[in-house]
Amino acid sequence: MDAGSYVPPTRLTLAAYLEQWLDSLRLAPQTVGNYRACVHTHLTPHLGHLALSEITPLHLNAMYNTLERTGNHLSCCHTRPCGRRDGTGPLSRSSVRHVHNTLSAALRDAVDAGLLAASPTARAKPPTLRQAKAQRPTFTTWTAEQLSTFLTHWQGHRYLPLWHLLATTGLRRGEALGLRWQDVDLERGTAAVR
Repeated sequence: MDAGSYVPPTRLTLAAYLEQWLDSLRLAPQTVGNYRACVHTHLTPHLGHLALSEITPLHLNAMYNTLERTGNHLSCCHTRPCGRRDGTGPLSRSSVRHVHNTLSAALRDAVDAGLLAASPTARAKPPTLRQAKAQRPTFTTWTAEQLSTFLTHWQGHRYLPLWHLLATTGLRRGEALGLRWQDVDLERGTAAVR
């Protein structure tokens, strides 16, 4: 109290705070959507019942370990598993870091708002960047012959232009599927990713 850093404990739960936090964000809709998915799939089921001021690095480390090991919260009262977005299996270390980064952003804002004196995420031990990068899967690509076989197989199908676009441009699925007719010029053979 003498130092001026005392914050009175609050009974506001993490779940309630995170909903307020999500509603206050001024970020791109996709970024907020990613945060919202992380909050609803991982953070709220695991820690949402705790008061914001009760959360410790031990709680966070236990959640990270559970997400990495099984993906399911052992005492979860929810009707569906609390693991990956599809509800199955453990999370990769990279995904656990994403959960940590999302919570870190939220709790930094809680500190800024005077709800916490310090964020427990600063002292938690999520997987390191090196560990997350070491676990990334390796990707294989098709040879020109395999791609030709695939495109020949789909000849005449209504999705052939989509497969051809993906195969020849390097667009991600979301970019290709997000194209609107106004972004495509069939006469010039161009598409603008916006």
